[in-house]
Amino acid sequence: MDARNADGPLNTPPAGPLNTPPAGPRNRIRVARLVLAIGAVVGLALVGGQLAIQPSSPSPSSELNLLQDRAPTARASSPVAGSSAGTNPGARSLAEIDRLLAALQATPESGELYRDLGFAYLQRARDTGDPSSYPSAEEAFSQASSRLPDDPLIFVGQGGLQLARHEFAAAFDTGSAALKLAPGFPSAQSVVVDALVELGRYGEALVVADQLLVDDSLPAWN
Repeated sequence: MDARNADGPLNTPPAGPLNTPPAGPRNRIRVARLVLAIGAVVGLALVGGQLAIQPSSPSPSSELNLLQDRAPTARASSPVAGSSAGTNPGARSLAEIDRLLAALQATPESGELYRDLGFAYLQRARDTGDPSSYPSAEEAFSQASSRLPDDPLIFVGQGGLQLARHEFAAAFDTGSAALKLAPGFPSAQSVVVDALVELGRYGEALVVADQLLVDDSLPAWN
C-alpha cells in the first residue's frame, strides 16, 4: 500500500488566510519550538503509543532475503560531534537491525517486526549520517504495510522517510493518512507539522501545532 495514494488530508484547515506566514515573534518562536520537538515525538513512536492491530498472515517471500543482503556491516562510521574518536555512533542501531532480521527469520509474517525494522534503518541513517539505509527502510515499511495496512505507525515511518528525502508534499499526505487512521496521534501530527513548515504553509502548521500543545504532547523547550 502506498500511503501517498490515501484520500485527501485530514484535520487540514481550509485554504485562505491561514496560508500566510504567521505575524509576530511569538508565532515564529512557537513554530521553531515545534520543529525542534518533532524529532523527539516521532522517535517516541518506537517506544510507546502502538495500537493493537491484528496482522494478516501472508506467505513468506524473498523480501526478507533482500533486506538481509542489504544489512549494513559493522564498519566504522564517521565521528559525530561530541563522540569519542573510537566510538561507532551506529552500533546500537546496527545491533537492533541484526536482532530484528534474526527475529524475522523465525516469524517472517510479522508486520510489527517489519515496521520496527523500518524504524531501525531510519535510526541507522540518523546515527551515521549515511542515507544508504533509506532503501532498506522503504522496503521494510512496504512489507509491514502489506501485513498491517491500517497501522498508523507505519505511515509515520513512511512519512519520516519522505521528510528525510525532502519529499515534503508526499510526507504531508502520508501524515494526513495516518491521522485518518488515528485522529490526534501526536507522531502523525508531528509529521504533518514538519511537512507544512517545509512547504511554507506556516499558518496551517500552527493550527496542527496548537493541537499538540493543547494536548501537552510535546516536551517543553525553554
